[in-house]
Amino acid sequence: MIPPEYVKYVVHGIREALGCGVEIGDPSVDGHPVVDIVVRVIDGSFRETGSSQIAFTLAGSFAVQDAIKKAGPVVIK
Repeated sequence: MIPPEYVKYVVHGIREALGCGVEIGDPSVDGHPVVDIVVRVIDGSFRETGSSQIAFTLAGSFAVQDAIKKAGPVVIK
């Protein structure tokens, strides 16, 4: 479980990744911001020695990028 004080860092990482445009290895999609999406955090863990604000921010960013890559996004013009 993610301690409540760290949830805001996960959310920050997710928003940062979506707003800056994800990098998933597809030139037609990379760099475009992602809009109209709902993200739900369903699991997480915390360790006294290995958890930090930056770790949770990066985890949020990496998780949303991985999910979007698996979803197969397209650019709508």
